[in-house]
Amino acid sequence: MISRTVSYSTSDQDDDCLITVRYAEAIFYLRWSPQDLDSAPELLQDYLAHLEELKNEDDDHSSSDRLILPFEALMDQLAPASKQGPSSLHDYLYPQWFLLKATVNADRRTILPVHIKEEDSPFCQPGLALYSKQIGSLDLDKWVPRLFSSHEIELPADAEKHPLLHRPTKVITKESQTEYFFKGLGPGFEGTINELVALRTIDEAAECGTLASDARFCRLYGLVVDTVGPRRFDKRVVGMLLNYIKPKRPGILGTLQYVAYEEHSRKNLHRWANDLNGILGALHRAGCIWGDAKPENVIVDHDDNVWIVDFGGGYTPGWVDEEQQGTQRGDLAAMQKIRQWLEQRGARRGQVDLIEQGSTITLS
Repeated sequence: MISRTVSYSTSDQDDDCLITVRYAEAIFYLRWSPQDLDSAPELLQDYLAHLEELKNEDDDHSSSDRLILPFEALMDQLAPASKQGPSSLHDYLYPQWFLLKATVNADRRTILPVHIKEEDSPFCQPGLALYSKQIGSLDLDKWVPRLFSSHEIELPADAEKHPLLHRPTKVITKESQTEYFFKGLGPGFEGTINELVALRTIDEAAECGTLASDARFCRLYGLVVDTVGPRRFDKRVVGMLLNYIKPKRPGILGTLQYVAYEEHSRKNLHRWANDLNGILGALHRAGCIWGDAKPENVIVDHDDNVWIVDFGGGYTPGWVDEEQQGTQRGDLAAMQKIRQWLEQRGARRGQVDLIEQGSTITLS
């Protein structure tokens, strides 16, 4: 089983580097900066050589491993004891963290790692403030089925990787053991607001009967809300709980973008084009816009059915034109391109008649 994950960030503006090492029990932020190595030119040059490889993406993990090596003993010393039992979403979102930086030892020949003790995390809290003007305007209490704490959400066990070592997607509520898809919220408001507005419209359309309950697109079943401090703005919406769609393949490999290329999919291409056209029509009749319409935002489930997901807006060049983003016309134009794209997949497999058998989309 994988015991840790490593990521790093660099900048074109300076020669600083931050390496993030995540274990199941804690996260270590390893900070490298030339100004902390000025007194040891050889160490500085060695660091800059590894940094250059990282910036050029030439690293095969050897450079990042070399930059982590001086911190290994201190990380072992600081690491908390392993936790027994199931992991919660709270464990993932709010891990114990340590900030370490590279300095020069007295001999000026070796790196001395130093633990910088800070009370507050130098990084942003997850999610968006519940009482912000943007979120408050959505009247969440009037239509969201339920609010959950991240303590109430479990992460399913994974045989290959500890559940705290990868971004949660499938989660389980502790009380009912119901499976949901967890979509975490980033720092930007626009996409989140767009998606919540669309999900509210879908909810209202289903409530009044204008939308079939089995229409295949994502729906909201709850929000995860945590209080991370004493202030009013410390109550934050950290994610959405959507219906869990069991994908044909894990992650992005389960989207139409990838599944359509598989040999066994050839018999489904024509049906998928028609199904997507019907799902999009139902979405439009409910008063919603898909927005960033493209094959990557279509999930193929384990029964070979297609689902439309992601109502956060925006556009992807080649699928939706910038001037048509956020409009039904943009959705329909993208759907036409998706149909043509599926036709090309079919033509390469001897299904030249895919489009001739399909329905026609009219741009209004």
